[in-house]
This record gives sequence, C-alpha cells and structure tokens, in this order.
Amino acid sequence: MAKILFVDDDVDHVKMASAVLARENHVIDPAYTAADAKHLISISGYDIIILDWQLPDTTGIEFLKWYRGVGSAPVIMLTGKGTISDREEGLDSGADDYMIKPFSTRELAARIRAILRRPGKTAATDLMAGAYKLDPSNLTVSKDGSEVRLPPREFALLEFLARNPDEIFKGDVLMSRVWSAESEATTDSLRTAVKQIRKKLNNDGIIETIPGAGYKLGK
Repeated sequence: MAKILFVDDDVDHVKMASAVLARENHVIDPAYTAADAKHLISISGYDIIILDWQLPDTTGIEFLKWYRGVGSAPVIMLTGKGTISDREEGLDSGADDYMIKPFSTRELAARIRAILRRPGKTAATDLMAGAYKLDPSNLTVSKDGSEVRLPPREFALLEFLARNPDEIFKGDVLMSRVWSAESEATTDSLRTAVKQIRKKLNNDGIIETIPGAGYKLGK
C-alpha cells in the first residue's frame, strides 16, 4: 500500500490509471493542476508522486523543483518528451523515474512496486504486526495457521502501522495517510476501523491507543 499523488490534467488518463493502482491497494489522490497538488501536499503525506511534464498552470519541471524544496517522496515523471536531454533535465531536476507517453498502466504499477522495494522499505514478504504476518497481495492477516481477510481500508491502516512499528501517530495523520483526500474520513471512521481490526483479530492490543497522543502498532 502506498499513498500516491497523481498530478496530471488528463482527467480520463488519471482515472484509468488510478483504477489499476487502486486494485493493488494503493490510495490515490488526483490533482489536475500544480495549485491543487500543492494544496494536497500541505495537508497530506505521500509515498510517491506521479507527475506529468505539462500542467495547466506551470511545467512539471518547475513543480518538481519546488517540491524538492519541501518534500522527499520519489517522483515518477510522465511525458511525451523522449530525447536524452529531456530525460536528463527531468532526472537532474529531482525525478526518480521517467516514463514516456503513451505507456502501460501495468508498467507504471510495476515501477511503483520497484520503488517500494528499495532499501529502507519493508518488503511485503517480511511485513509483520506483532506475531501476525500481513499479506498485501490478498489483504490477509495470519497467525498460527489462522487467516483473516480484512477490508481494504482496515488492512491499509494496519499495514501503515506495521511499516512504522515504533511511531505514534495522531488520528489526523493516520487519516491523511490511509484515506484519500476526497473521502469523508472522520475521527469516528478511524475509531471504527481500529475497533474492527481488534475484533476481527481477537486482539485488543494489536493497535494501541496512547491517551493524548494517538495510535501505534501493538503486539
């Protein structure tokens, strides 16, 4: 699971690609202008940014230069410009990867998986929540031969905490990382998700509530 900001003014293209990425349990926030993207970045954290070279209110290169002053998430540039000099400019401006339009959404999904496998990232095959093993490929949690399948949002919440096992997160931070910006996530939504995870795993301590501080992964 990754929280992805998709910055591209081609609405149909964003919707089509986002549908493919959502099937891999990613949370996608679309932005059709640089101004929209900057607003979303100010209120939410992202694991990856997909960025088109041409935007209505600026260029992707100028946006990328701005973003590298405020954030460090990997950026995949999308463009119809395929010369070596164009690629060089994109990479030198801070892009981590580069895809020439038109491209396969399956290839985009594969490149995102490759970014998530980089050093410093927890491999999906090693993802644990206490004694529970998480399998993002089918949204299941298993322990001692017993397996439970969680709904996508509940699994995404547990997965995010499992990837950051020693950190305490305030409720608004968790909602910004696990729910899309367009969703109507509330404190009650988060509490309900936590309650359901505990109930389904028969473990009240799997997610700890830290009074006055937020939530963290339990045992």
